Amino acid sequence: MTEQERINEQFQRQIDAQDARIDKALSNFDTKFNMVMEEIRQQREDMRCLQDRQDEERRKHDAEMKEMNAKIDQTAKEFTKQLHTNFIQTMLGVGAIMAAIGGLIIAAVK
Repeated sequence: MTEQERINEQFQRQIDAQDARIDKALSNFDTKFNMVMEEIRQQREDMRCLQDRQDEERRKHDAEMKEMNAKIDQTAKEFTKQLHTNFIQTMLGVGAIMAAIGGLIIAAVK
């Protein structure tokens, strides 16, 4: 074997060792990259699930608030109706009292 062949063989071993190190590093990088990408996908899925839950809770809350507002509106209408009825009854009572007082005054004057 000539001197040049030994040098070439030595360089070839160094190149092969370097290629092995590069392949190992690329394999580690690829593995880590895939792990990071899977984690990112999982986080996106978790965020979607969280957003879906928040949307569902928001819809439930909105429905409850709409129902509560309808109950409040109904109660206000009933209260207003009752207040109106009480006002009419009061006015009729005051009118009856005035008529009675007027009748008493007329009877006393005669």
